[in-house]
Amino acid sequence: MNWEKLKVFKKVAKAGSFLTASKKDNKSQSTFSRAVMDLEKEINQKLFNRTSKGVIPTLHGNTLLDLVHDFSNKLNQFKNN
Repeated sequence: MNWEKLKVFKKVAKAGSFLTASKKDNKSQSTFSRAVMDLEKEINQKLFNRTSKGVIPTLHGNTLLDLVHDFSNKLNQFKNN
């Protein structure tokens, strides 16, 4: 799995929409959408339920979000030691 795509996934989950997340990063919405679609294809699971108001992580999305968050914390701990 590509760490950059996982970070995009985390940003989208936190923002609640592809548009909001992409604007915060000053990148295109399609770049963020493609990154998440690539992850979904790679793990063969849907990560978000898409609604007219934004996105909501699925059960698999929440599980992956927890893993990404944990890994990110462990990376930061490693860097600080």
